[in-house]
Amino acid sequence: MKKPIIAALAVILACSSSLTAQIRNLNIEKASKKKILSYKGEIDSQSSDRKLRLSLKNKSKDTLYLHIEPGRIFYPNNDSYQPLVVYREKNIVLKPEESREVYLNALCGASNKGSNCNGCAMFNRSEMGSDEMQGVLRFLNQKRLDAHVDMQHLIWVFTNNHLVASIGRAGLDEKTYQALLIEIARLKGVLPPWYTVTYAEPEAGSRSVFTNKPVKIEGKISYFNQEKQDMQIVLRDESGGIIRYFKYINQQLPGEYNISLVADVSGINPGHYDVSIENSNERQVTS
Repeated sequence: MKKPIIAALAVILACSSSLTAQIRNLNIEKASKKKILSYKGEIDSQSSDRKLRLSLKNKSKDTLYLHIEPGRIFYPNNDSYQPLVVYREKNIVLKPEESREVYLNALCGASNKGSNCNGCAMFNRSEMGSDEMQGVLRFLNQKRLDAHVDMQHLIWVFTNNHLVASIGRAGLDEKTYQALLIEIARLKGVLPPWYTVTYAEPEAGSRSVFTNKPVKIEGKISYFNQEKQDMQIVLRDESGGIIRYFKYINQQLPGEYNISLVADVSGINPGHYDVSIENSNERQVTS
């Protein structure tokens, strides 16, 4: 009689162990769908990087281990407001039936939507962003660089297809900054930018988080000119049309050149632009 009891007990323990393992490994959305976790998110602060406050409730009788991944996007119940992208991972342990508030480092994930105010919207669903964005954010977390990066513009490069050149250097050293731009450009399938674009800030009281109005372009580039020819640095719009001439060099001799550019572009229409170094036949010169 003892053997059947022992066997039954072993099965129960195995099932319990399996369930605990499943609870330990669930992300926040899977835990919610399994009804062992409930959550709601609210804006905590407009000025802090820890913008998202999550109210969590462990509805199970087991300890719940949650991992909030970098690159998870939380969506508001009002579609006119911006979603929020978590850029710094967070591990959370909830005791059985525990309720707790946690704060996540999250930034705007839609530059074309209005900013949230405290209590304007609830965040009640989430999903992971693109694999490319996840990979970059994980790398920055692992290297502890996420606090030194122009994180908002980096996120918009992936969520809104902004220019890689919009990512400012912030607190990075030049070597790390350039390596980051090269990697992001590779993931986006574009040439690494040799310049940065600075945009006008939104007006005070505006719900807009991004003006899309460039005000300054700055950069340095080295290139090799193979033959005597006219060279020019121009600003082109998304359709390829020339908006502005920055420099024109008449009959530049063959050789290697270093060029610096600082240009005030305030006053041009909002949009995405590209700075190109090219010859008189409009053939772009690579750095």
